[in-house]
Amino acid sequence: MEHPAGHQGKLAARYLLIRHSSDDVVALMFEKGPYTPANLWIAREHVLSLISQPGMNFKLSPASGLYSSKGKNGEPLYGRHSTLKAMPELKHADLIRFRLSSVAELDHILVHLDD
Repeated sequence: MEHPAGHQGKLAARYLLIRHSSDDVVALMFEKGPYTPANLWIAREHVLSLISQPGMNFKLSPASGLYSSKGKNGEPLYGRHSTLKAMPELKHADLIRFRLSSVAELDHILVHLDD
C-alpha cells in the first residue's frame, strides 16, 4: 500500500508492505528517475539473510553515516536520498539499498520480505 507520506513524483515511490506471515509492516522506498538506476531502500533488519545470497547488488547505508559530510555552506548533509526523510521508519534507520537490474530481482526481494 502507499505510505502515508505519499509518493514523491518522478523520483520516489513510498510503500508499506504488510507481511502475511507475521502482520509486521515493512517500509520500502523505490527510487527511480531518468538519470539513476532503480534502487530499493529497506531497513537492514528485514533483509539480513537476503544480502548474504550471491549476486545481490546492494550497499549498506548505516545510520551512523548520516550527517557525516558537510555541504558547501558548511551545513551537515543528510547523506541519503532526501525523499527518505519523509518516512519515519527509514529516515534514521540502518538501511540497505538494492540496485535493481530486473523485475525478477525485485520479485525475489518482495517474496523474501513476505516470508
